[in-house]
Amino acid sequence: MQATSHTNPALASVALLALLISTAQLLVAQAPEGTAAPEAVAGKLPDGSNYRVVKPARWNGALVLDLDFANNLSAPPSVVERWMTENGYAIGGISREPVSYRLMQAVDDLLDVRARFIAKWGDTPTRTLTTGNSRGSFVSRIAMEKRPDVFLGALLSSGGGAGAVAMHNAKLDGTWTLKQLAGVRLQLVGFASQAEATAENDRIQTVVKELRATPLGRARLALAAAFEQMPTWTDGDQPPAAGDYDAQLDQIADAFAGAQAAGVRYGVERVAGGVYSWNHGVDYADLLAKSGLSPLVKALYQKAGADLQADLRTLAAAPRISAAPAAVAAAEQGTSYTGKISGPVINVDNIADPVDADAYKLAYQQTVTRAGKGDLMRLTWVRSARHSNQSPLERLAGFTALVERLDTGRWPDTSPEAMNARAQRLRTASSIDLGAARFTAHTPPAILRPWDGFSWGSYRRP
Repeated sequence: MQATSHTNPALASVALLALLISTAQLLVAQAPEGTAAPEAVAGKLPDGSNYRVVKPARWNGALVLDLDFANNLSAPPSVVERWMTENGYAIGGISREPVSYRLMQAVDDLLDVRARFIAKWGDTPTRTLTTGNSRGSFVSRIAMEKRPDVFLGALLSSGGGAGAVAMHNAKLDGTWTLKQLAGVRLQLVGFASQAEATAENDRIQTVVKELRATPLGRARLALAAAFEQMPTWTDGDQPPAAGDYDAQLDQIADAFAGAQAAGVRYGVERVAGGVYSWNHGVDYADLLAKSGLSPLVKALYQKAGADLQADLRTLAAAPRISAAPAAVAAAEQGTSYTGKISGPVINVDNIADPVDADAYKLAYQQTVTRAGKGDLMRLTWVRSARHSNQSPLERLAGFTALVERLDTGRWPDTSPEAMNARAQRLRTASSIDLGAARFTAHTPPAILRPWDGFSWGSYRRP
């Protein structure tokens, strides 16, 4: 989704994706000295998306497809592409625009790239895999659920696990709280244009600046963040101290506006045909108790000399928002999941992502487990903050664990210790600078308002 930044969240997201996982490259990739260069084919698909696919001279029969592979066709090969082709993998994909949030169309486009690969080289992949980062994780999950005949495994990172319905219900809970308690005129849902969504984020940025300047405002901002289950570490190399609630709130405030991703909501609303988020029937006192952030909220309300219970009563009495049932149904089918996968999936994610909280990432594992497919899913954690903040090495460690699962029929050890050791072996074996390995143990809270395939069709407008 959109990244959090002190400048422009959308631009920051694009920069991170281009640096870490998006593999949009030159038409001829550079090969190690003494080996033949990979071949590539690139162009435009009928829907206007860029596409590009690269085949190494010594191909191992596997093809890896990624939503963000061709965002910029003039960019040099990424670290991930270089490693893939040097290790025998063909890799390709499309650009995330103009397909936007037509996620099933993105899956179809990846299949089109695969067909072009076969037509170009006359070779059918023996194994087709998918990788997805941020929005690409949505696409990879849908590919695994909708086309198990083609996609045999997936590597995911940076979110999407709760699906857009649950994720944006959580974000609505946060911004709606600010509207009720801070008196700011937020639109919240139903954006008619990208410009309206951008203006919404600007308004949120302004109100956050005002709130963080007063003790009461800081307490109320913490309350809104609790309903979204935002992390209290959103930037920098080290988290604030456990009891330093002011430092934690400052981290939240730095990231809050960018985390709302009004532009993403607008994109999904366009595809769904209307408002797909709601908060009628929500007990906000109960959400706070389950959020994992009640100590922060209570401490800041106490410091402000403010009445938390009075604010919770205000929220309980405030008018609520309802969704359009048809839009909910469309968003369910197009942006959330059943968990009914047939091949293995590994998720390499960071513990402190303000755009897509750890609870949301856990949600997909819970969906898969509920569908009886839990043994096909592994969720690993990296000790870092910000959106999309996994190194190429960390993602490639996940990828090689996925390949081992496919080769042997059993998952290798995916504990933090084992994943760090795997990453060290990859680093030692490669001449490419793959970055750091920071796998860690982590136990996130459960998402407060889940919505997946087991909820589909149950929404009722009051």
